[in-house]
Amino acid sequence: GKLFGANLLYLLYLGRLFNLMTALLLVFLAIRFAPAFQWIFAAVGMLPMTLYQFGSLSYDAATIGLSFLLISLILKMAFGAVEFSRKKELIWLIVTALLLATSKPPYFLIALSFLIIPVVKIGTIRRYAIIFAGIIAGTLLISQAWEYSRKVALKLAIETTSESEPMALFFPADPSPERLTGFSNPLAKAL
Repeated sequence: GKLFGANLLYLLYLGRLFNLMTALLLVFLAIRFAPAFQWIFAAVGMLPMTLYQFGSLSYDAATIGLSFLLISLILKMAFGAVEFSRKKELIWLIVTALLLATSKPPYFLIALSFLIIPVVKIGTIRRYAIIFAGIIAGTLLISQAWEYSRKVALKLAIETTSESEPMALFFPADPSPERLTGFSNPLAKAL
């Protein structure tokens, strides 16, 4: 949207639209990968609050979609017909768990559901333990590092503003049209 010179209102609706499309794609993949309970994924994905979150400009849509996808992949590995999980499925599982860990810190706990996968599906107990430890360590590390880096960035953003405008990054003290002209905002013209 910024490449095409869209104003803030269009950017808001473009963000909401792409958030909705991304979340629906993740739910579609979760339904497609699930060996059972597809209707439960579809029903929860169509709940009014879920659809509201999907259409919002919030990271909750990605969090819900990635949670669905991770649970679906784990169910596929646990209850699927394949005796030994392929590397492709493990890569999907690890990438999804790591992406989910970046959304909200407590959501790395969903990766603990890896324990419902029988050892026989992975191979040896050693391989199972290595994969499980790697997923848990990676998601824990990423979720905690992500939260810490977000707090540091917010602190730096607040400290770099002037003393008279400590929250200028979020709430400008002077919302005059001259100050907001860089945004090409129709609301700025009305002010």
